[in-house]
Amino acid sequence: MGIQALFKKTSNLYIASIIMIGLALFITHFSFNIVVPHWSIILLSIFAVALLNIYLIYIPPRDNSLCLDATIYLSTLFFYGLETTLFILLLSIVPNYFTHKGTEWWKHLFNFSLYVSLYTIAYYIYKTLGGEIGALSLEYAHAYIVSTAIYFVVNIAVIASYFAIANSVKVTTMVKNLSDGSVTHYFATLILSIILLILIDPFPIFGLAVFTIIVVIVSIAFKNYYKMFEQVKKDKTYREQILNSLPVGIITSDDTVNEFFLNVTAKEVLKINEKEVIGQLRSDEQFWKIIRSREFCKNQKVLYKSQVLLFSQSELKNKNEQLIGRIIHFIDITEIEEMQRKIQQTEKLALLGEMSAGAAHEIRNPLTVISGFIKLMKQSFTKEQNEKYQLALLLKELDRINSIVDDMLLIARPTTQHLIKMSIIDIINEIPKLFNNNSRLKVTINLDDTKLFLDPKQMKQVLYNLARNSMEAMGGTGELSVYSVKKEKEYQLFIKDTGIGMPDETKKLVFNPFFTSKETGTGLGLTIVQRIVDNHGGTIEVYDTSEKGTTILITLPLPS
Repeated sequence: MGIQALFKKTSNLYIASIIMIGLALFITHFSFNIVVPHWSIILLSIFAVALLNIYLIYIPPRDNSLCLDATIYLSTLFFYGLETTLFILLLSIVPNYFTHKGTEWWKHLFNFSLYVSLYTIAYYIYKTLGGEIGALSLEYAHAYIVSTAIYFVVNIAVIASYFAIANSVKVTTMVKNLSDGSVTHYFATLILSIILLILIDPFPIFGLAVFTIIVVIVSIAFKNYYKMFEQVKKDKTYREQILNSLPVGIITSDDTVNEFFLNVTAKEVLKINEKEVIGQLRSDEQFWKIIRSREFCKNQKVLYKSQVLLFSQSELKNKNEQLIGRIIHFIDITEIEEMQRKIQQTEKLALLGEMSAGAAHEIRNPLTVISGFIKLMKQSFTKEQNEKYQLALLLKELDRINSIVDDMLLIARPTTQHLIKMSIIDIINEIPKLFNNNSRLKVTINLDDTKLFLDPKQMKQVLYNLARNSMEAMGGTGELSVYSVKKEKEYQLFIKDTGIGMPDETKKLVFNPFFTSKETGTGLGLTIVQRIVDNHGGTIEVYDTSEKGTTILITLPLPS
């Protein structure tokens, strides 16, 4: 037998046992030769029960509904006794069947048997605690309270046990779920039962009629209120869906109750929810400082962690134009800022290219003439004259100027790429002297043999420039590490040294043309490196820098 079939059989046995217990209690406590002295009360009670089954009290926001037919049965139980209550319960089956036509017959029988059991238990508890039938007195208040409480507890226990067996869950879990809100239900039923007892004590028919009319009116009022609540809830959901669909982070602050609402974009950008906002307001971050200050602003660039946000804060008013809070909206412009930075860099390079293309030839021609004449002079002069006029130094400086011109031309007219599928380790093997260990320098290379589309000549220049910079930063002594990390769509190459690091200001400007922290540097080496990496579809950045050294990260695309 399958598990599902076993649970179904068990739940059927449970239902059958409740039905048999209820029917047995009904047969033993109900006299079929009952003499009914108050037919008008009996008929009015049946009519009241039918009405209260139709006119439920709807309680938002949990979509709960409260049926007050138990107040009729309990007040009848305390005032007329168990047999009259069971008689009303029996006759109420007919109207109950017609008002709940969709319910299966065995469920009607189960409900009847269950309520027979519950009212029988409540009756005996009431009598055991000294309560008297037909006598309304504060002396029996404890009996009313305890018997009604046990009625509810047993009701929840029986229903929870059925659902636990039918759905294969813990009874305690079901009890907890069913108990949610039942305390309110219990007190409402207890108080209304006592009110009904007070009403029917002097005038039974009038009291029951007034009570029923009041409950029906309250039900209609609550139903209208519930419809209004549902409409407000629907409108709120509609507005939230609109706000959540926007690619703009939106925070609304209701300062009257100190509550915040965040749309989906705001939660994704800030990585927090509504409950965490109040705690974040104590933060020293610029973003939260402006919100805390409640100052209104428009399109202000604000830092939030590593992101740049375009931030605005405006008034939130109610329908009476009274200021009740603020509307904060922002967009993440980090990528746009980075793009603008790259555009500025490109514009600088373009301007440099134009200058270089025009000036390089004009500089190189006279340089060639000057260099030629100085070389002739060097050959013609004696050793003493060469030393006197520093001709060797002049030639060295002319070579340096020539090197700068070459770099300028390289930026102005980058050479055509000749891409070959090869690995970084193949390129390093072509410049072994630079990456060899010696007594002062330890070189660690940990690269895999991943094949990439590379221009060997250009990439050799990249590695040469970066390695040379690292060695100069270390003063020729330290450790140089070259290692790689292969990801899903990209290849990361790290060049790490143990040099003196660089300040934050240098880190921001290090790839700018003509920026250098060296006495003899041209400031074009890293600009050329960045240009070559960009032409390979990759990126280069200062990954980390401190007093313990600097790590450069080159990210290149993997072949598709």
